[in-house]
Amino acid sequence: MALTAVHVNPPADAYLGGLRAVIASISPALLDRDRWGFQTLKEAYGIDETSHLYSRSDSRAKGISIRPSADQILSDVFLRGIGYDFTIVPEPFRTELKAFFAWRLARPQHRSREPHCRTVRLIAFCHQLSANPTALPRLIDYGHPIEFGAGNGSSPLRNIMELWLNEVEFSTTIDTPEIIARDESGSRVIIRHNYRCQNSMSANELTFILVLLRERMKLLERRDLILMRDLYPEEEIAEAPRRESYIHFYGFRLDWLRHAARHFILSKINHQELRPTSLPGFISRLQLLETCLREEHADPQIEHVTESFIRERFLN
Repeated sequence: MALTAVHVNPPADAYLGGLRAVIASISPALLDRDRWGFQTLKEAYGIDETSHLYSRSDSRAKGISIRPSADQILSDVFLRGIGYDFTIVPEPFRTELKAFFAWRLARPQHRSREPHCRTVRLIAFCHQLSANPTALPRLIDYGHPIEFGAGNGSSPLRNIMELWLNEVEFSTTIDTPEIIARDESGSRVIIRHNYRCQNSMSANELTFILVLLRERMKLLERRDLILMRDLYPEEEIAEAPRRESYIHFYGFRLDWLRHAARHFILSKINHQELRPTSLPGFISRLQLLETCLREEHADPQIEHVTESFIRERFLN
């Protein structure tokens, strides 16, 4: 009997196929279901009714049992309104959002009510965005500033989300507590700053995680963004409470220099010549090579990196 090659859900897009693989690796249920309620979250992550995800800060809710009934478990209820409904979002936004939340929920530090309430709005936002004829085909197409060497900036998606937050009458700014300080004359003054709200920061986080997941689909030696835990044993990495530690090579704007720098740095790590604490500073110093090259040449090429250039210009 002839053998037939069978492909299970061959991805039309390698990027989306890779995201589906990420989701399925955490739990096949997350990939199969487009509504993630209490039972799905418990099955995939072990998150039960005692989790901070279901806690409420108001005193009236403290001490009240929220154990779901058997019927609620079977129906995958959104216990206390906590859950994720991706049915309203078309593809490919749906897969991108599922990958984002699947990755995020796998980190216990993100399993609390306040961050959930802030980030879950991305689903409603992306639903409306998908209906806009000017919307880009994929969420990752909006990009993250880190890809352009400006990691502290905002994604264009965040600016669009702020407009949406205004339309649906969500706050887009936060006020800091009043601070008593002294002016130039020594008089006491009250200072109050107004900052862009965290409600729109979730759009930045979304695009960053999508870039991270896209890079993790590549071989290590081809990634432009790498998690520290993919380079070093966990016990050697300092804890980062909000986001996992990472390095990136987007600061090298010359493609050939980025490739050479990545190879050089990964080689030094492989030979245990670079520790996690010194790695970011080492990359920053190496980026100065590009600065020197651009000061000397309008179109820097690899042949411009000579021994005399290194000795007389870069190290001088």
